[in-house]
Amino acid sequence: MQKTCKVLVSIMIICSITYVSYGADFNELNKQKNDIQSQLDEKNNELSNVNDELTQNLQQIQKLDENIQTIEKNLEDLNTEIVNKEKETSKIEEELELITRKI
Repeated sequence: MQKTCKVLVSIMIICSITYVSYGADFNELNKQKNDIQSQLDEKNNELSNVNDELTQNLQQIQKLDENIQTIEKNLEDLNTEIVNKEKETSKIEEELELITRKI
């Protein structure tokens, strides 16, 4: 009986030590988990900010591209108008030369 009692007390002591040891490890793991979750939340926040900046930059690029297209179209129209005016001028000059030759 005494031997059984000693064995039971020994088992209880071992279980208590193991429980305390695992409890400390569990608390440390929980702390690490919380730290990692906090870091993850912070990085997700930073990523969201970068994503917002990228979206704004892409919108600005799109507006600039639209402005460039408009300016290119206007330039094209002006070049066409210049070519037409040059043709008109050339035609008028030819007519003038014909008239002055006749005189």
